[in-house]
Amino acid sequence: MGLVAGIGRHRRADGSPRDWYAYVPISFSFRDDAAAVHANLGWIREGETRRNRATWSLGTEFRVTETTWMIAETFGQGADRPYFHVGFRYWLVANRIQLDATYGHGGTRDERWISIGVRLLTGRWFR
Repeated sequence: MGLVAGIGRHRRADGSPRDWYAYVPISFSFRDDAAAVHANLGWIREGETRRNRATWSLGTEFRVTETTWMIAETFGQGADRPYFHVGFRYWLVANRIQLDATYGHGGTRDERWISIGVRLLTGRWFR
């Protein structure tokens, strides 16, 4: 469980106002960390529209093999249509380098994406 707060600024030349946000994430681990459920509830103050909106997400991840994890998440703001993405994480180097890939959809009928990322975990390298 935690608390996150911040300010987001859109990269536009017109000096658009900042968005303020805060959320409370919470995670639950099951089966000796072989599965987890993540959730958060929050708030965003949109600078441009000056609207306050609730934010939320619910996700899960579970180990398929020693090196591969499946992930799924749905998330949204207010009463807008929710977004979702599904994918996998694969350890290239155990507990150090992870590759992830997801397919997502949401908002509008044409809003879809594929993401590919690399996660570098430092762990004891900097102790």
